[in-house]
Amino acid sequence: MTELLAPSSPPRSRISRLEALGAVLGGLLVLGTLGFLVREVLTEQDAVGGVRVSLRQVQRVEGGWLVQFEAHNLGTAALANVGVQGRLRLASGEVQVREAQLDYLPGHSAREGGLYFTEEPRPSALELVPNGYQLP
Repeated sequence: MTELLAPSSPPRSRISRLEALGAVLGGLLVLGTLGFLVREVLTEQDAVGGVRVSLRQVQRVEGGWLVQFEAHNLGTAALANVGVQGRLRLASGEVQVREAQLDYLPGHSAREGGLYFTEEPRPSALELVPNGYQLP
Protein backbone atom coordinates (compact mmCIF):
# COMPACT_ATOMS: atom_id res chain seq x y z
CA MET A 1 0.00 0.00 0.00
CA THR A 2 1.02 3.48 -0.63
CA GLU A 3 1.50 5.65 2.34
CA LEU A 4 0.34 9.20 2.13
CA LEU A 5 2.75 11.56 3.69
CA ALA A 6 1.45 14.71 5.22
CA PRO A 7 3.08 17.77 3.76
CA SER A 8 5.60 19.06 6.17
CA SER A 9 5.41 22.69 7.16
CA PRO A 10 8.54 24.78 6.80
CA PRO A 11 10.43 25.33 10.01
CA ARG A 12 9.52 28.53 11.79
CA SER A 13 12.31 31.04 11.85
CA ARG A 14 12.78 33.28 14.81
CA ILE A 15 13.29 37.01 14.45
CA SER A 16 16.35 38.16 16.29
CA ARG A 17 16.18 41.04 18.72
CA LEU A 18 18.42 43.10 16.44
CA GLU A 19 16.02 42.64 13.51
CA ALA A 20 13.05 43.58 15.68
CA LEU A 21 14.84 46.68 16.93
CA GLY A 22 15.70 47.67 13.35
CA ALA A 23 12.08 47.23 12.27
CA VAL A 24 10.78 49.35 15.16
CA LEU A 25 13.34 52.12 14.55
CA GLY A 26 12.59 52.10 10.80
CA GLY A 27 8.86 52.34 11.46
CA LEU A 28 9.33 55.22 13.89
CA LEU A 29 11.52 57.03 11.37
CA VAL A 30 8.93 56.67 8.61
CA LEU A 31 6.08 57.79 10.90
CA GLY A 32 8.11 60.76 12.15
CA THR A 33 8.92 61.86 8.61
CA LEU A 34 5.29 61.57 7.52
CA GLY A 35 4.16 63.52 10.59
CA PHE A 36 6.67 66.28 9.89
CA LEU A 37 5.58 66.57 6.24
CA VAL A 38 1.89 66.68 7.15
CA ARG A 39 2.55 69.40 9.74
CA GLU A 40 4.53 71.44 7.19
CA VAL A 41 1.75 71.20 4.62
CA LEU A 42 -0.93 72.19 7.12
CA THR A 43 0.89 75.01 8.89
CA GLU A 44 3.36 76.48 6.39
CA GLN A 45 2.01 79.40 4.42
CA ASP A 46 4.02 80.81 1.55
CA ALA A 47 4.78 84.30 2.76
CA VAL A 48 6.55 87.09 0.96
CA GLY A 49 9.07 88.40 3.46
CA GLY A 50 10.89 90.84 1.23
CA VAL A 51 14.19 90.91 -0.60
CA ARG A 52 17.47 92.24 0.80
CA VAL A 53 20.21 93.24 -1.66
CA SER A 54 23.82 93.38 -0.50
CA LEU A 55 27.01 94.44 -2.22
CA ARG A 56 29.44 91.59 -2.94
CA GLN A 57 32.26 93.16 -4.93
CA VAL A 58 33.21 96.08 -7.18
CA GLN A 59 35.73 95.43 -9.91
CA ARG A 60 37.17 97.25 -12.89
CA VAL A 61 36.15 95.77 -16.25
CA GLU A 62 36.71 96.87 -19.81
CA GLY A 63 34.64 99.98 -20.40
CA GLY A 64 33.65 100.63 -16.78
CA TRP A 65 32.93 99.02 -13.44
CA LEU A 66 31.05 95.88 -12.41
CA VAL A 67 29.09 95.91 -9.18
CA GLN A 68 28.30 92.37 -8.05
CA PHE A 69 25.41 91.91 -5.65
CA GLU A 70 23.55 89.17 -3.83
CA ALA A 71 19.76 89.20 -3.45
CA HIS A 72 18.35 87.33 -0.43
CA ASN A 73 14.71 86.19 -0.32
CA LEU A 74 13.66 86.64 3.31
CA GLY A 75 10.28 84.91 2.90
CA THR A 76 9.09 81.38 2.20
CA ALA A 77 7.37 82.17 -1.11
CA ALA A 78 9.34 81.73 -4.31
CA LEU A 79 9.66 84.94 -6.36
CA ALA A 80 10.08 85.41 -10.10
CA ASN A 81 11.44 88.33 -12.13
CA VAL A 82 13.01 89.99 -9.11
CA GLY A 83 14.22 93.45 -10.10
CA VAL A 84 17.32 94.99 -8.56
CA GLN A 85 18.17 98.64 -9.10
CA GLY A 86 21.53 100.27 -8.52
CA ARG A 87 21.81 104.05 -8.16
CA LEU A 88 25.19 105.71 -8.26
CA ARG A 89 25.40 109.38 -7.27
CA LEU A 90 28.27 110.97 -9.18
CA ALA A 91 30.40 113.89 -7.95
CA SER A 92 28.66 116.10 -10.53
CA GLY A 93 25.30 115.43 -8.86
CA GLU A 94 24.08 113.18 -11.67
CA VAL A 95 22.70 109.77 -10.84
CA GLN A 96 23.47 106.69 -12.92
CA VAL A 97 20.71 104.10 -12.66
CA ARG A 98 21.21 100.48 -13.66
CA GLU A 99 18.79 97.56 -13.36
CA ALA A 100 19.07 93.79 -13.38
CA GLN A 101 16.46 91.08 -13.18
CA LEU A 102 16.73 87.69 -11.49
CA ASP A 103 14.49 85.11 -13.14
CA TYR A 104 13.79 83.03 -10.04
CA LEU A 105 14.51 83.43 -6.33
CA PRO A 106 13.31 80.51 -4.15
CA GLY A 107 12.18 81.10 -0.58
CA HIS A 108 14.96 81.54 2.00
CA SER A 109 17.67 81.56 -0.66
CA ALA A 110 20.06 83.93 -2.41
CA ARG A 111 21.13 84.58 -6.00
CA GLU A 112 23.94 86.72 -7.39
CA GLY A 113 23.93 89.26 -10.19
CA GLY A 114 25.78 92.29 -11.47
CA LEU A 115 25.32 95.87 -12.66
CA TYR A 116 27.65 97.80 -14.99
CA PHE A 117 28.49 101.46 -14.37
CA THR A 118 30.69 103.81 -16.39
CA GLU A 119 32.06 105.62 -13.31
CA GLU A 120 33.79 104.09 -10.30
CA PRO A 121 31.17 103.29 -7.63
CA ARG A 122 32.12 104.63 -4.22
CA PRO A 123 30.33 102.66 -1.48
CA SER A 124 28.96 105.86 0.07
CA ALA A 125 27.48 106.92 -3.28
CA LEU A 126 26.02 103.54 -4.31
CA GLU A 127 22.55 102.32 -3.40
CA LEU A 128 21.25 98.84 -4.23
CA VAL A 129 17.52 98.20 -3.80
CA PRO A 130 14.97 95.60 -4.87
CA ASN A 131 12.33 97.14 -7.11
CA GLY A 132 9.75 94.44 -7.79
CA TYR A 133 8.87 90.75 -8.23
CA GLN A 134 6.15 88.43 -9.48
CA LEU A 135 4.74 85.33 -7.84
CA PRO A 136 5.40 82.33 -10.12
